[in-house]
Amino acid sequence: MIKFRLSRLLKKINSENEKKRQKCAKKLGKSRDVRAVGPLINMLKDGEDYTRATAINVLGDICDMRAVPALLEVIHDDNKDISVAAALAMGKIRDSHTNYKFVPTLRSKDIEKRLMAEERLVELGFEWAEEMGKLNQ
Repeated sequence: MIKFRLSRLLKKINSENEKKRQKCAKKLGKSRDVRAVGPLINMLKDGEDYTRATAINVLGDICDMRAVPALLEVIHDDNKDISVAAALAMGKIRDSHTNYKFVPTLRSKDIEKRLMAEERLVELGFEWAEEMGKLNQ
């Protein structure tokens, strides 16, 4: 039963209907099934920002390391909501090998992005990020 439901959701995730794609992504997130990671990564190329943000949030909920490279690609997105969602998802995944990717964001002119990066790094145990963030104010 669960396998059938998962395969049905994975097919619907490519629907033409934006709302259906978002709903499927949320359901896949609740399942926390790692087989959803690939299709969710593909959703990061969706034309709708809200759908992309939903996929990013779900990837963070699933906490699979395979999502990290894709999240790193969108962390510097022009859309602030997308970049913040990606940073939050990476914070959930807690990949210590890619935390250094947040460092350039500490120099961002965008205060919100800078504070988000600082918060993530401090949360992951890098207290120096708070001082570095203050230097760049």
